[in-house]
Amino acid sequence: MTTTTFAQLGPNCSPLIICGLVLIAGFGGGFAWVAGTAAGYVGLPEDRISHAAPLLSTVMRLGASFGTALAAIVLQRELDAGPATQAHLVTAFHSTFAWAVGAVLLAVVMLIALSRSEPAVAVARPRQDTSEFETIAAI
Repeated sequence: MTTTTFAQLGPNCSPLIICGLVLIAGFGGGFAWVAGTAAGYVGLPEDRISHAAPLLSTVMRLGASFGTALAAIVLQRELDAGPATQAHLVTAFHSTFAWAVGAVLLAVVMLIALSRSEPAVAVARPRQDTSEFETIAAI
């Protein structure tokens, strides 16, 4: 929602409006992060969640970093494509946020496709007693 608003802001927009939109985007991102993390644990046996937590956290952070880097690349490409006028700067930011809206729509399509797929059935395995040395060596 805020990304589409950023794609339509003009050069005379109040900084307070921008700050409010960034605040709303931050809350939305935080809620999405928590929901995404919880969804990542669905179907996992309890003893596997501790293994999945760092992996899921790393993948989500890398995804956010790559997304930010791609947005910066798109913005720089747009800025280099024309003169450094205020109108061109606004157009470059509009184009960058339009790309971001497209990425969000693609993510929504993937989310819908994944939510309709059947979850993997967790197979219960008997627990094996291992010594502390074997557990550390396995890590």
